[in-house]
Amino acid sequence: MTDTAEKTRTEKATDPAKRWRNWWRVNCAFLSATTGKRHSIGDIYAGDIAWPSKEIAEQRAMDNLATGRTSTGDVIRRQPRDTYLGAYPEGQKP
Repeated sequence: MTDTAEKTRTEKATDPAKRWRNWWRVNCAFLSATTGKRHSIGDIYAGDIAWPSKEIAEQRAMDNLATGRTSTGDVIRRQPRDTYLGAYPEGQKP
């Protein structure tokens, strides 16, 4: 392949993620009120709500940590609080 052909070759761009989920690590075992699933210390789980952008997802996680409430308005009863791992595109895990 010539230098010119190499420069003009294009790669298909991937669409940006449209939905983002916050991921958490469990620090104190609990039973989820929304899913009914039992989480053990060290488990990693995704939040219930998918957000339209990474920035919104991260801001909501920070709001939840600051207020002690979940995205659905439930009071966080488990202490110490779960560790925030970040916002990831739907379908990806930390």
